[in-house]
Amino acid sequence: MKNVLLITTLICISSHSFSQKIVVDKKDEFTKHRIKQTSWEKLYMGSFKFPGQGYFRITNIDGTVYLDLKMITGSVVAIEKKQEIMFKLANDSIVSLQNPEFTVSCSGCGATGFVGSNAQGISISCVIDGPIHKQLAAIPIEKIRVYTTKGYSEYNVGKQNENVMNALALFRQE
Repeated sequence: MKNVLLITTLICISSHSFSQKIVVDKKDEFTKHRIKQTSWEKLYMGSFKFPGQGYFRITNIDGTVYLDLKMITGSVVAIEKKQEIMFKLANDSIVSLQNPEFTVSCSGCGATGFVGSNAQGISISCVIDGPIHKQLAAIPIEKIRVYTTKGYSEYNVGKQNENVMNALALFRQE
């Protein structure tokens, strides 16, 4: 009985500790780009004041690392080109990424599966350069602030910050 309990505990710990996975690892046959992507993971859950949910994954294309974000917004919004997506880290520093292009929400754009597939959402992909990559991989994220055409929304990341750090650790930059 003790052995069964020990094995069950170890399986639970290991599956929780290594939740980030590379789900795409291929060379595109047309572009010849080397592409690696992690699984989609939860970044935050909204509140009454700022409803919605956010998910992220890390994509690496030929050494350029991207933070892909999907956010269920519940209403039509847009994010301007070069608008900052801000992260408040546990050491009180602020890290900003820029939205590369004008982006408008659409039905299902914030979903990573069936949940939210009929809700308004937005999907963006921001480049993470070396210094920002190192900060986000080493210091837990406490909050995210997203500016849209309707103002800004802030979300507490909470214990999901480990997901971001684990995902970035899969793509260490020198």
